Amino acid sequence: MTRLPAAYETYAVATALALAVIAAITDWREARIRNWLTFPPLLVAPAVHGILLGKTGVVASLLGVALCGLPMFWLWQKRAIGGGDVKLLAVVGAVAGVRAGLEIEFMAFVVAALYALGRVAWDGALARTLGNTLVIATNPFRPAERRRRVEPTRMSTVRLGGGVLAACGLCLLVRTPFAPLL
Repeated sequence: MTRLPAAYETYAVATALALAVIAAITDWREARIRNWLTFPPLLVAPAVHGILLGKTGVVASLLGVALCGLPMFWLWQKRAIGGGDVKLLAVVGAVAGVRAGLEIEFMAFVVAALYALGRVAWDGALARTLGNTLVIATNPFRPAERRRRVEPTRMSTVRLGGGVLAACGLCLLVRTPFAPLL
């Protein structure tokens, strides 16, 4: 797999972190991740990587967009995540490269899942949420006449901007010279 040099990748992750800070703030305040934050880096990142690293940089950036963005696009089509989340994770892949982008994406989902479990437990809805999850997970394996519908009002939503911010921070932390001391 195409990989950015380690020191360069650290700066790329720091850049992704800066974008994630702004995205988390707008996601928290407005429940939106704005196009002005996502589209310019999608266009500029492959070019910058190409200028600084040549073909390897362009390939790493474009693979980051594809491998981080396309699965999210599929989830968006299934109405499982918002369009801003798709754009943000594609940008993270473009800016941080394919390896760090996938790390951040995975960590963001873990952070968001842990937050969601904590939130529904705090709200007293953990059993209902786990039951809904079981229904959604088993419906594809049931005959059409036995499938159960989960009402949208009984489902919870989680904004992913904060999870991406936390994941970028963790990813940067493990790339610092002091990481072995932690």
